[in-house]
Amino acid sequence: MADLSPIFTSQRLVVLPPSSSQTLLFIGSGEYAHLLTAHRISRPSINRIIIYNPNFSKALDFALELYSREPASSSVIFDYAKDLDQVIGMADIVCCAPYSRTTNVPIVKGKLLKPGAHLDLVGSLTCEMKQCDDDAFSRGRVFVEEVATDEAGAFVDFAGTLTELAGGKQEGRKRYDEVTVFKAVGSGKVDLLVAQFAYESKIHLSNFAFV
Repeated sequence: MADLSPIFTSQRLVVLPPSSSQTLLFIGSGEYAHLLTAHRISRPSINRIIIYNPNFSKALDFALELYSREPASSSVIFDYAKDLDQVIGMADIVCCAPYSRTTNVPIVKGKLLKPGAHLDLVGSLTCEMKQCDDDAFSRGRVFVEEVATDEAGAFVDFAGTLTELAGGKQEGRKRYDEVTVFKAVGSGKVDLLVAQFAYESKIHLSNFAFV
């Protein structure tokens, strides 16, 4: 499953994550590590990555794995968190990839997002998979992957689709302090685009640590 929002951003077609993003909070496990790569490519300013998983040992192991793959010249800090609520407000980008398919309790509390933050919601195909609460959607300007308009776990009003953003029919981030939200459920086409983008980027960033 892949997320296109950082890729379209890096191609300068839309702007969702803040251009000066420094802290990325990743909620999930290592199986979605490619999302970290995509965000780091689109925002080289990221210098701190925080991992959260309700299974603390998984968060620690994933953070250590990322650190072990980082080039010696890198100054990026890899961290992990035991309390999600305490770190959400630190992040410029919150990438929430589902670590549970049965939870009815929202993972991300919208009121805790910092002004100007970008929230990525990846997956969540049923109403039982709540990645965020209503506050996150009401605070943020919401964009969706096309298939998410029919398959997302919770239907919300949205400003536009990713295709509309890419085509210039909808404007992305309007203010530096605006909260933006992107909802993706994943598709095969997206996976192919992500693979192509990562390959082309590696050619130009040969010293970048891909995971």
